[in-house]
Amino acid sequence: MKRNYINKLGLILTTFVLSACAKVEDGYISDYISYNLRTLEAVQGQVNYTGALVLDGSTAPVKVKLLSIRDKNTGREASEFLADYEVPTYIAEITSEDNTLERLMEKIAIDKMPAIMVNEIGGRVGLTRATTNIETGLYTIDVEVTNSRGTRVINNALDIQLIPATTHSINYQAMTTSDFGVEDNFVDATQYFEIEVKREATSENRIIFHWVDKNGNTFNPKAGEIIKRGDRPTFAHWSPYFEEEVTDDAISYEFPLTGLDYPVLKQINVAGGTWADGITYYRVVGSATDIGRNVNPVSTLKYYLGGTYNVTYHLKNVIRKPL
Repeated sequence: MKRNYINKLGLILTTFVLSACAKVEDGYISDYISYNLRTLEAVQGQVNYTGALVLDGSTAPVKVKLLSIRDKNTGREASEFLADYEVPTYIAEITSEDNTLERLMEKIAIDKMPAIMVNEIGGRVGLTRATTNIETGLYTIDVEVTNSRGTRVINNALDIQLIPATTHSINYQAMTTSDFGVEDNFVDATQYFEIEVKREATSENRIIFHWVDKNGNTFNPKAGEIIKRGDRPTFAHWSPYFEEEVTDDAISYEFPLTGLDYPVLKQINVAGGTWADGITYYRVVGSATDIGRNVNPVSTLKYYLGGTYNVTYHLKNVIRKPL
């Protein structure tokens, strides 16, 4: 019995010594690290981010490296994502005081950056404005994840669906009629108001406004059929960098190509009032309409690319009566 006890004790001691000499593995790294979405949908030219990688219990922190980005359908390496492009960024807030081209450009810097970036810590994926230089399509990325325990390569970790840039947006539209000659008796007529925007990819950057009656006849701004409402902004207040041009069938505004959404001004002051987000007022004078009342269209539009935009206000409740 005594000998058996000694043998058992020796076995326990030997096991303890061997265990003490064995290397203890540090941390844990999962085989199932992933992003919390399978496909990131992104519009060309717009900033977009994912969240960090979901670590599935892996020991933090992790370091992440982008290994590859490919066209998902062809397998082609999409190295254009990694090239540096000139991208405009704000240096400081643009205010109504920045009403000359020189002042405006003092607030905008041109940085060089790639279309895609992956944060080393956590693996957050970011797409920059430089994606305007990338063809639309479906792409996928491989990443390498490393922590104190080891390394994992995650192939096809995230798909990126790059969709065509939005050229413009109509964020608000409304219309009233009112008594001719006085600011009185306003009646809602929004149901008769339609805005049509057509863009051409031209080297000149210009926004051209037209006012058309229900029969397709165009009102004449140069003849005084379109006027400004003195206490409210027109697009000239939001786009002061070039002279407003008035013709027989339109009012137009050249605009600077900054790479940022236009108008760049977020807030202005007109006749003691504060206005935001590019809201624009014009008036078709009552003497130029068959109903003898003013027509007052209001809109808020944003423009995201350069080129020429023809903005047509369709006023479907009146017929033009030339002055």
